[in-house]
Amino acid sequence: MNMAVASSLAPAEDTETKQLTAGRWIYGPVRDFLFIHGAAGLVALPVAIIAFSAPQLWLPLFLAYSFMLGLPHVSATHVRLHLDEDCRRRFTWLSWIAPLLIAAPICFVVFACQQLPTLIFAYFIAQTWHANRQNFGIMRRYMRMSGSDPRLFINRIAEAGVEILPWAAVSTCLCWPARHYLGYPIKLPPLEWLLPICVSLWVISACIVLLYAVLECYEWSQRRAVPGRVLCFWSGALVNILAWVCAREVSWGYLIVSTWHALQYISYVHAFRSSPPPGARATKLSLLPHLSLLVLVGFCINLFFRGLDNWIPSVVVIVHLSMNFHHYLSDAMIWRAPKLKLQLQ
Repeated sequence: MNMAVASSLAPAEDTETKQLTAGRWIYGPVRDFLFIHGAAGLVALPVAIIAFSAPQLWLPLFLAYSFMLGLPHVSATHVRLHLDEDCRRRFTWLSWIAPLLIAAPICFVVFACQQLPTLIFAYFIAQTWHANRQNFGIMRRYMRMSGSDPRLFINRIAEAGVEILPWAAVSTCLCWPARHYLGYPIKLPPLEWLLPICVSLWVISACIVLLYAVLECYEWSQRRAVPGRVLCFWSGALVNILAWVCAREVSWGYLIVSTWHALQYISYVHAFRSSPPPGARATKLSLLPHLSLLVLVGFCINLFFRGLDNWIPSVVVIVHLSMNFHHYLSDAMIWRAPKLKLQLQ
């Protein structure tokens, strides 16, 4: 009798387990690992090895990255702004007014103040923040999908690690002087400022990593683990250490982090595009049309930059920095769910 009851309940339990597992992943455990997190090792590690063995390959690798991942990932933001009804309605100013408001102070800093190297350092910091903030946001998504309250102590510690450890790695890289970043002159803070900041960040990061590891082991023993949280934490740690501590050069660090970031971003955006959440008012696209659209928009942006470089080379840096700062601002806003306004009956 007991065996019969157990046998009759088994299919229901299996179905419930599969639904629970599916609900904890954006695509599924294998695809999430390969395309959202596994890029830290599968893509970033080979780039870091090339940084050691053949640094002269930076430019062709950078051009390949820009065409295959960099520009398509930037174009995803513009596709969202102009293709989706909710973004067109809520962020009209972000599409047309914001680029001009961003370009104006950049022009002033570059041409009037002659402080391009300082502005490039600000761009470097903003790009680093942007890439790791995305990892933070995806980890939050995994927490919500698994029903894990972000206010839990382990989640707070994991978020602190995702936020702080990358800056420990970045501050280490900045202690090795660099004169250029992506071909532009860069002005770094003096070493006497960086060194105490670097040491402090590493001490804090080491404490966070040890505490998180202990807490996560306990969560697994209690069967309350959030696998996506684990992947976000360790892939972010690995890719930033590869980029800034192992490669030891800011332009190579950019290439390693951005490869991970762009692949993660495109994969995450496609999950949204292929199955928009209810009420998002977003255009639904399957894989091939979506990727084709991103590549096409990215190709058009590339042609635009080539034309500028040939006809008005003095404004290329203005347009480049304006486009990137606009991308950071847009991404910080368009992925937030709109706040519902309470209406009094």
